[in-house]
Amino acid sequence: MQHWNNLVQTAMLGTGKKTISDTDVPSALQAANTLVLQTSSLDKEEQFLQVSALALNYKQAGVQPLHKENILVTIAPSETLPYSNAASSTALTYVLHDQTVALLRYWLEKCKAANAIIPLVHLAGVLEEGKQHKSIRSLVRATAGNRAKWLAEMNTDWSYILKEETTSWDDASLDDRVALIAALHKEKPEEAILLLQSTWKGEDANSKFNLLQALDSSLHACDVEFITAALQEKSKKVKELASEYLLRIPSSPNIQRIVSLITKCFTLSSDGKKINIALTDEVIQALVETGQKVSTDPKDHFYMIEALLRMTPPVELSNYLQVTPTRLLELIEKHAHSSTYKQAIQDALDTFYDATWFEAVATFFPHKFYEEMLTIYDKPTFDAYVLPFLRKQLTNDMPRLVRFMSDVYPYEWSQAMGEEILKYTSKNGYEYNTPYYANAIDKIPASLVPYIAQLEPTDNYGGYYWKNVAVKLQSLLSRKQKINEAFHQ
Repeated sequence: MQHWNNLVQTAMLGTGKKTISDTDVPSALQAANTLVLQTSSLDKEEQFLQVSALALNYKQAGVQPLHKENILVTIAPSETLPYSNAASSTALTYVLHDQTVALLRYWLEKCKAANAIIPLVHLAGVLEEGKQHKSIRSLVRATAGNRAKWLAEMNTDWSYILKEETTSWDDASLDDRVALIAALHKEKPEEAILLLQSTWKGEDANSKFNLLQALDSSLHACDVEFITAALQEKSKKVKELASEYLLRIPSSPNIQRIVSLITKCFTLSSDGKKINIALTDEVIQALVETGQKVSTDPKDHFYMIEALLRMTPPVELSNYLQVTPTRLLELIEKHAHSSTYKQAIQDALDTFYDATWFEAVATFFPHKFYEEMLTIYDKPTFDAYVLPFLRKQLTNDMPRLVRFMSDVYPYEWSQAMGEEILKYTSKNGYEYNTPYYANAIDKIPASLVPYIAQLEPTDNYGGYYWKNVAVKLQSLLSRKQKINEAFHQ
């Protein structure tokens, strides 16, 4: 339509340089177009906008969709599960408005547990969120229902609904491969190592370093051969990381060599009531052969023993002496250098924690928090274990402890735990900002809302910053409470 083209040109040049043309105007628009252009109370810009509005409506009126033969659209199959109730649908409205992924995940978990599916009015919105956030796709898939699968067949953006996604190792990006290795290595370490080996030679130095880092949180005995081979890489970063890993795997030759030395330094008396700890000539000779400088003064030998203890899995020592961990620590307590050796063992437990040591840990190291207790204690016992550490509010321990409680601890915090955590985080607003609370919202109990209102950081700026964060946190917890109420009707 030439009239429309004229209007587009006028819009590009401006009404000051190109006047509004009254030529090529469709006959149906002539009268209205003339009326607008002859209205003197309207300036050129207003006349242009009104003429353009007339032309746009005329252009769109009566437009027919493109006709295609042989296009068949099937009817969506019936749902086998009920839609979630009206209250949950209302709660989901606010969740989608807030765009808080952790809260949406919480809603989807509740919906799945209720054996229900997403209400139709929100289906497209949730499918779009799943397109953007891979972390919730499995939950969306479980709660979307048959209508979502029907829609996904016509919209490739939602195709993740149709089947479990698998990432091709050869075609995946580096970030995706790192994530894949990290997840697989925790459950099936042998398979993860085989996957790494399949393309290792063709990787560049940066990729090798990042892929090797993916093993960090779950080192296994089956990793030793692969990591040992990585010591031959040209990259300094890769070799240093491989060396560090080999000092954290109990079965590695590096650690077993240390174990063979330290066990020669510990002997029990014939009645088993006393322990003798000394650097033997055999151990001294072995250390000298590896390039270590050993003092000739026997008084300095305990420093070498301390260093060896820090790199020794404590379970290896208790097994060698055939005593329980508790008994070993009782014997060490009677030694002249007991505090030094106990500290060395405590440090070693950070690297080489063993479940058989948990009773000894609770007795002899009550001031040290061990995350591994989560795998040993049931929830009530672990909660009772962690609460005193939270109440101490120790500056050096709290950052690690708070991150553990938000990222690793799998349950909702108790009221007492939540109060102690918020007491600390509210004073450190730079690190624990709104995104932190949003991501941890599934752990924070809604019952903390009144307590949040009472928190007042002492410094003025911190108090102002916390008030802004607190408003958002209270809003999120209010949403969470509505979700809880909706799914318990």
